[in-house]
Amino acid sequence: MSLKRAFTFRSNTGQSRSSRPVSQMPSQLQVPVGVHNRPPIEISEHSSPMLPNSIYCSSDFMLGAGMVIIQPSTKKVVLVFDKSLQCFFLPKGRKDVDESLEETALREAYEETGYRARFMDIYHSTRAPAPPSDPDRSTRPNHEPIYMDVQGWGPKLSHTGERRDNGGEYFVTWYLGEIDHDAVREENSTQQSDEIGYESVLLTYEEAMNNLHPKYKAIVNYAYGVWRDTETTKAKIRAYHAGINSDRSSSQRTKGSRSTGARDAVREEADLIVDMHNLHA
Repeated sequence: MSLKRAFTFRSNTGQSRSSRPVSQMPSQLQVPVGVHNRPPIEISEHSSPMLPNSIYCSSDFMLGAGMVIIQPSTKKVVLVFDKSLQCFFLPKGRKDVDESLEETALREAYEETGYRARFMDIYHSTRAPAPPSDPDRSTRPNHEPIYMDVQGWGPKLSHTGERRDNGGEYFVTWYLGEIDHDAVREENSTQQSDEIGYESVLLTYEEAMNNLHPKYKAIVNYAYGVWRDTETTKAKIRAYHAGINSDRSSSQRTKGSRSTGARDAVREEADLIVDMHNLHA
């Protein structure tokens, strides 16, 4: 292969872009592929086996975001019902150019459900490290993603039947959101043409699990568990602060000593901080 061989790039519409020479192309370009000869490595009960090491150029993958929306006051989950296909699913979609994944998640949640959801403050396990400027950041609630799913798409054809591509991978990042007890579904004009038949519904956890595709079931199950654990952690922290305030106002408190209740509260808070660090270890 000539080092100055011209490459022709094709857009998603199948039209050729301008050809340009690649001045320093190796004589034989080898794209590394995954290590397929190793057995699948199990990661955890919540995840698929580890994927082989892979690389993808921009024309061969899509990025998207979705959101599991919970209404804490009713403990219900917001699902989307497609009237034409008669199926339930979670709001998600591809990110727009120059849009962040967080922005995508909020936009898609609104477009497909009509609810103006917000990110839920959650305590959960994440591999995102705390910034050096705030080493204790991992011990406080965050808005980090709770799940990631990967699915492939097959070859796409043009209206004339010509193959436009060989398919690719679609990476979707999932966040946990919430709506208020008095949230009202809005009729919005930002829906795409294929979203006109969408209808959002509030279902109990059990109802959601009975109506979702297995992939969505796994995501909702994990999200619901994160929400419940977060509520438990917040309750413990409130109890800790209540114990401290009660001790401060007690007339029996002596200088340089603490009541048993306050000591227990401090010990419990210390345990909570250790637990938060362990989650992010």
